[in-house]
Amino acid sequence: MGSVAGDLAILRALDGRKDQSYALFDVARDAMNRILLPIGWVDEKLAVRGIARRLGLNVHDKPDSQEICFVPDDDYVSLLRARAPEALRPGNIVNADGEILGEHDGYARFTIGQRRGLRVAAGVPMYVTHIDPKTATVTIGTREQSLSSRLSASGANWHWAPPKEPFEATVQIRYNHRGCPARVSVTGSGSFDVKFHQPQLAITPGQAVVVYQDQRLLGGGWIDQPR
Repeated sequence: MGSVAGDLAILRALDGRKDQSYALFDVARDAMNRILLPIGWVDEKLAVRGIARRLGLNVHDKPDSQEICFVPDDDYVSLLRARAPEALRPGNIVNADGEILGEHDGYARFTIGQRRGLRVAAGVPMYVTHIDPKTATVTIGTREQSLSSRLSASGANWHWAPPKEPFEATVQIRYNHRGCPARVSVTGSGSFDVKFHQPQLAITPGQAVVVYQDQRLLGGGWIDQPR
């Protein structure tokens, strides 16, 4: 948390490898004066562990979580089998023309942009470009078919009053995406469009899209559809 031109603002952490600001875009603007983010100024996680050790916190040497933190033994398939078995029903793997290239044993095993584990011989590298839960169909395509320059977003939450005119910003489309230059256009009270200067790989509906200027988090929303 910081202050920009007298306004409260959420800024990127000093340690970019552990920056969590992407996940904070949905914090209500009127709640920001009641939030403290005390370790954003620490330049590496090792220093945070040292602070925790000095405070006697028994998690100071807990290993980093690399997977979904609430899934026992990182076995998300078992979790889905118990809670959403329909996501693991078999279906077809098709190309952009609808030609069946193979079969899968659950669309939930795939993510947009995935390349490994497709078990389809196409002669060129193929990526997941679309997942249809209704039909359990997974569509794959070339890298070029996985690129998009535009997206629309809804559920917008802004930490400032965005301008009515399109503006330049850095836009991040997933947690491990560092953000790219783009032009942002507010299209309604809860929606906006993004046009990237360069096409981006695997823009995924349902992911958060977060807008920055320099190190300041401006807000964000939820990706409806790449275009």
